[in-house]
Amino acid sequence: MNREDACLYDLFLTPGWRERYDQIVDQEFTFPKSGRILDLEAGTGGFAIELARRSGDKTEVVLVSADPELQTIASEKARIGKVTNVRFSSGVSELRDTAPEPFDVVSVDWSLGPWRAPLMELAEISQLVRPGGSIIWKLLVQGSFDELFSIYWEALYELDLMEYSSKLERLILARPPLTSYEEQASAVGFRQIRGVTSREVFTFADANEFLTSPLIRLPFLPLWLEILPDEQTRPRVTASIATIIDRERQGGSFEVSSRAALLIARR
Repeated sequence: MNREDACLYDLFLTPGWRERYDQIVDQEFTFPKSGRILDLEAGTGGFAIELARRSGDKTEVVLVSADPELQTIASEKARIGKVTNVRFSSGVSELRDTAPEPFDVVSVDWSLGPWRAPLMELAEISQLVRPGGSIIWKLLVQGSFDELFSIYWEALYELDLMEYSSKLERLILARPPLTSYEEQASAVGFRQIRGVTSREVFTFADANEFLTSPLIRLPFLPLWLEILPDEQTRPRVTASIATIIDRERQGGSFEVSSRAALLIARR
């Protein structure tokens, strides 16, 4: 990720996406008053830094971001905020080599995958959680952006591109349901597994605002358009999607929704 995209991430995806998950975590989980916490896939660090500030000196928060530019912004935030009980790890190999003992809590954000490939698989993450410790797994599950996918199918129909409708169906079903993640957690030894879902609504003034918003344009739109064959077809379909959105909203706003999920478990 370049610096410009990292700044857009911090300006739009942090407040528009990640902080929604943070609010659900605050509602559903109470962090220990002392110990060691790992925030894996930490983005630009807002959640980890605020957690370190709230927890005080008895808690060490270790932060790992998937991208050096995101981690640089997180480091700048901690410095400006004078937060001293947060430590930055440059990557998974350093984390494995330098972590003196497993963590009391590991928070890991997979909600933007597969745009950002996970740093570690769940089986690896489980080894970083002490026995009796907790994992908070932030996920985006099946049933997200169905409003857009319905319009996408209509655009394929109107452009006589229905040969790609089966690929669109596979794209819709590619994101697993929460039960699939619960099974994964059980398989690697987690227990007391609890899933939480929240329908999150995103509102845009019109099609142009939707399609150009960094919240959509960075993590999701390129993935959605990958099912199309070439660079000539993609702008045609995008233009058709925009036409349908503006036709159907009839002067009102356009809304899409996601199914944000947490999986909370103990090891």
